[in-house]
Amino acid sequence: MSGHGWVTPNPDGSRARCGGPAMCAACAREKAAAEAAIAARLNDASSAAAEPDPAEVGELAAILHQQTGCGCAGGITDSDRKAARAALLWMKDRRP
Repeated sequence: MSGHGWVTPNPDGSRARCGGPAMCAACAREKAAAEAAIAARLNDASSAAAEPDPAEVGELAAILHQQTGCGCAGGITDSDRKAARAALLWMKDRRP
Protein backbone atom coordinates (compact mmCIF):
# COMPACT_ATOMS: atom_id res chain seq x y z
CA MET A 1 0.00 0.00 0.00
CA SER A 2 1.55 3.30 -1.11
CA GLY A 3 -0.76 5.52 0.96
CA HIS A 4 -4.19 5.38 2.46
CA GLY A 5 -5.76 5.19 -1.00
CA TRP A 6 -8.06 8.18 -0.71
CA VAL A 7 -5.95 10.78 -2.57
CA THR A 8 -3.77 8.52 -4.69
CA PRO A 9 -5.51 5.23 -5.46
CA ASN A 10 -3.70 2.10 -4.40
CA PRO A 11 -2.97 -0.45 -7.14
CA ASP A 12 -5.33 -2.96 -5.53
CA GLY A 13 -8.09 -0.36 -5.00
CA SER A 14 -7.93 -0.61 -1.23
CA ARG A 15 -8.56 2.33 1.10
CA ALA A 16 -7.71 2.75 4.75
CA ARG A 17 -10.57 3.23 7.20
CA CYS A 18 -9.27 6.65 8.18
CA GLY A 19 -12.04 8.78 6.66
CA GLY A 20 -9.93 10.43 3.96
CA PRO A 21 -8.48 13.96 3.81
CA ALA A 22 -11.35 15.53 5.76
CA MET A 23 -10.62 13.41 8.84
CA CYS A 24 -7.08 12.03 8.47
CA ALA A 25 -3.93 14.11 8.88
CA ALA A 26 -1.86 11.79 6.65
CA CYS A 27 -4.44 11.98 3.84
CA ALA A 28 -4.72 15.76 4.27
CA ARG A 29 -0.92 16.08 3.88
CA GLU A 30 -1.00 13.82 0.80
CA LYS A 31 -3.83 15.90 -0.72
CA ALA A 32 -2.00 19.17 -0.03
CA ALA A 33 1.17 17.82 -1.63
CA ALA A 34 -0.75 16.60 -4.69
CA GLU A 35 -2.53 19.95 -5.09
CA ALA A 36 0.78 21.82 -4.74
CA ALA A 37 2.37 19.61 -7.41
CA ILE A 38 -0.53 20.25 -9.79
CA ALA A 39 -0.38 24.00 -9.16
CA ALA A 40 3.37 24.02 -9.80
CA ARG A 41 2.91 22.17 -13.10
CA LEU A 42 0.16 24.57 -14.17
CA ASN A 43 2.28 27.60 -13.26
CA ASP A 44 5.25 26.20 -15.18
CA ALA A 45 3.11 25.48 -18.22
CA SER A 46 1.42 28.88 -18.24
CA SER A 47 4.69 30.78 -17.85
CA ALA A 48 6.39 28.69 -20.55
CA ALA A 49 3.60 29.18 -23.07
CA ALA A 50 4.17 32.13 -25.37
CA GLU A 51 1.26 34.46 -25.87
CA PRO A 52 -0.47 33.58 -29.16
CA ASP A 53 -0.37 35.94 -32.11
CA PRO A 54 -3.38 38.33 -31.99
CA ALA A 55 -4.10 37.62 -35.66
CA GLU A 56 -4.32 33.89 -34.91
CA VAL A 57 -6.65 34.61 -32.00
CA GLY A 58 -8.87 36.73 -34.24
CA GLU A 59 -9.02 34.09 -36.97
CA LEU A 60 -9.84 31.27 -34.58
CA ALA A 61 -12.36 33.44 -32.71
CA ALA A 62 -14.19 34.09 -35.99
CA ILE A 63 -14.27 30.36 -36.74
CA LEU A 64 -15.51 29.55 -33.23
CA HIS A 65 -18.19 32.23 -33.50
CA GLN A 66 -19.43 30.77 -36.78
CA GLN A 67 -19.39 27.23 -35.41
CA THR A 68 -21.57 28.10 -32.42
CA GLY A 69 -24.42 29.01 -34.76
CA CYS A 70 -25.80 31.53 -32.30
CA GLY A 71 -27.34 33.58 -35.11
CA CYS A 72 -26.55 36.84 -33.40
CA ALA A 73 -26.14 39.97 -35.47
CA GLY A 74 -23.12 41.02 -33.41
CA GLY A 75 -19.57 40.17 -34.25
CA ILE A 76 -16.93 38.27 -32.37
CA THR A 77 -17.43 38.48 -28.62
CA ASP A 78 -14.91 38.58 -25.79
CA SER A 79 -15.99 35.05 -24.96
CA ASP A 80 -15.02 33.93 -28.49
CA ARG A 81 -11.61 35.59 -28.13
CA LYS A 82 -11.00 34.01 -24.71
CA ALA A 83 -11.92 30.57 -26.01
CA ALA A 84 -9.67 31.02 -29.06
CA ARG A 85 -6.73 32.22 -26.92
CA ALA A 86 -7.13 29.26 -24.55
CA ALA A 87 -7.31 26.81 -27.47
CA LEU A 88 -4.18 28.26 -29.08
CA LEU A 89 -2.25 28.15 -25.80
CA TRP A 90 -3.35 24.55 -25.31
CA MET A 91 -2.24 23.60 -28.84
CA LYS A 92 1.12 25.38 -28.54
CA ASP A 93 1.78 23.66 -25.22
CA ARG A 94 1.38 20.26 -26.87
CA ARG A 95 3.44 20.81 -30.03
CA PRO A 96 6.57 18.68 -30.22
